Amino acid sequence: MRCRANLQCACGSAFDHEWDEIIDRDYNHPSIVTWTPLNESWGVPKLQFDRQQQHFAQALYHYIHSLDETRLISGDDGWSQVETDICAFHDYGHGSDSETQQQAAFSERLSDTQHILVSSPGGKQMFADGFSWSGQPIMLTEFGGVSYEPEQREGWGYTTAATPAEYLADLQRIFAAVYGSRALWGFCYTQLTDVEQEQNGLLQYDRSPKVPVDKVKQILDGYHPDAVAEVAK
Repeated sequence: MRCRANLQCACGSAFDHEWDEIIDRDYNHPSIVTWTPLNESWGVPKLQFDRQQQHFAQALYHYIHSLDETRLISGDDGWSQVETDICAFHDYGHGSDSETQQQAAFSERLSDTQHILVSSPGGKQMFADGFSWSGQPIMLTEFGGVSYEPEQREGWGYTTAATPAEYLADLQRIFAAVYGSRALWGFCYTQLTDVEQEQNGLLQYDRSPKVPVDKVKQILDGYHPDAVAEVAK
């Protein structure tokens, strides 16, 4: 097997073969709506400016589409995107409870299409050099990551809450900024459950609630309160 130059971990035929197996295994799974071959430029660290790595990402995009015409593809989820069906970006810069300027900046970045496209998620440009937004739906596919650990086990999050009340207040503040956006088509919160040292789940590692789930649901339902009330009737 001959590795492609400048690619740290993507060894052509092996990578393609893995995607053959992934799609063959999961093609009929009803919950899968999107394939994500690359995340945050892992394995292709020069994707922002290196044309060869950009060709590789484009090839992956088209190869996966050739295997599955029914699903969307997020080409390089997070930043430095080339060809993609979703403009997907990550932003954990919501700030802690005392960082009011950072909180305001987070809300402003999410406020509309223009602010999102000129933002620098992870210190990178939204699209790789030579590529630009062409009307794809814009989605915030990683955000939040608030750590709260009732049992005080060692771990981490992007910000930390010390009490259930602080945790719920952080969620409320973060989702208020998301719901205030006039550009987002959807979002994916980080994350549903704790995973090993990552204590930023809505639930603990064993899926037990950290805080009353009805309180979390109330925050998540805040985007369409009228619709939610109608469904509940």
